[in-house]
Amino acid sequence: MNKLQKTILTASFTILAIGMLPASSVFAADFTVLFEQSPLFSEANFLPGGTVTRYVDVTNNTSETETIGVKAKKYTSCSVDCLADQLKLVITDGTSNLYGEVSLTDFFAAGEKKLSDLGAGSTIRYYFTVSFLPGAENNYQDES
Repeated sequence: MNKLQKTILTASFTILAIGMLPASSVFAADFTVLFEQSPLFSEANFLPGGTVTRYVDVTNNTSETETIGVKAKKYTSCSVDCLADQLKLVITDGTSNLYGEVSLTDFFAAGEKKLSDLGAGSTIRYYFTVSFLPGAENNYQDES
């Protein structure tokens, strides 16, 4: 594995530690959130032009419909050769695009974003797809 591959894995997908949060003020115990894997992304070989999809299942354990949202946590902004600028994120429910194709930089800056309403006792699967822009160059080696 070359230096670029190791860097992309460690940096980009650790950055995308996604936390699913209810948009309304309810207790976290009212939801069950299961990540396909933890961390959600930890690819051994992710290069420019690559795409990876992972899912998160959210169950509403309350007796009311609740709004489900997402936001990035624990990220650091950068100003030059930002790896997050070269990674695009799309969130779907399998049929509908819930959060458009945006750079991780834009996703980080957006704060909490509503994904959908989830009925009482229901479960939904959200798919997170990250794509590494094909034109990214070696400037992103050793970046985080």
